[in-house]
Amino acid sequence: MEKKLFLLDGMALVYRAHFALISRPIFTSKGVNTSALYGFTQTLLEILKKQIEAGEKKRLAKKQALEQSHALDEAAQKLQRREREVEEARAIQQGFLPQEIPQIPGYQIAGAWQPARIVGGDYYDVLPFDDDSVGLCIADVAGKGMPAAMLMSNFQASVRGFASPSLSPDALCEKLNKLVCRNIAADRFITFVYAHLHGPSRRLSYANAGHNAPIVLRRDGTHERLDAGGGVLGIFKQQSFEAGSFQLAPGDRIVLYTDGVTEARDGAGIEFGDSRLIEVLRECLDADPQIAQEKIFSTVEQFCGGNWEDDATLIVLSVE
Repeated sequence: MEKKLFLLDGMALVYRAHFALISRPIFTSKGVNTSALYGFTQTLLEILKKQIEAGEKKRLAKKQALEQSHALDEAAQKLQRREREVEEARAIQQGFLPQEIPQIPGYQIAGAWQPARIVGGDYYDVLPFDDDSVGLCIADVAGKGMPAAMLMSNFQASVRGFASPSLSPDALCEKLNKLVCRNIAADRFITFVYAHLHGPSRRLSYANAGHNAPIVLRRDGTHERLDAGGGVLGIFKQQSFEAGSFQLAPGDRIVLYTDGVTEARDGAGIEFGDSRLIEVLRECLDADPQIAQEKIFSTVEQFCGGNWEDDATLIVLSVE
């Protein structure tokens, strides 16, 4: 009965009122039937109330459907904008990664970048100074997406503008730190490693600005870390850095990497870690750097199930 009342239109309302009037006449030979008049009035009020409620429900349902439709459209547009931003950030990042790795006699160098679902601010570069020396760079900007990619793009240009065989790694870090401090947001910073390799002497000079310490794996399976340097770039304008120096030997292998490699997690939330990375390096000690780099990435990908939470970047250098 209630459902029928909701469906009453104007004509049905008249019929209902007419029925009430016939069944209980208001005007009789004795005068006005106040009880019938009251009942008739209540019937009209009930019908009007149901009609108003039905109309309100319809309007509310229509409004909610419209709002939901607008919300879905807005969510879809936000998702599209986000996807475009990720693709643009990835394109920017790929643009400042080296398309070809410079090589020098007596060494093999490989580098690679594994992007995450949300692009971060990883960067690596190999700078050819002359036929016998190169600069090795790896860095990571705190942050994700387009802001991190843009910041790293500017940082790469600065590194290429400042780096030279005559400028020591610690001095380069000091110059970059002052520049970054003037141009970076308060909640951002950059970790960075720069190394200059002089091929004939097998001498590697470097400075580490708060980055994951590169691993030097010796031919006998032992390893050392390149941790001399200072703090991250972009926090303290007046900061000094310590220069490190390392004498390489035939069969040595150096791996520079970002935390996306060692902080990749498995399903239980356990990180891949430095020890697993070193073990993989030992397993492919005799392989060329390209094969070693591919082995590292495939092992980490299997460990984390392909769920890269952060960009992962590698430079692998071997001494022949």
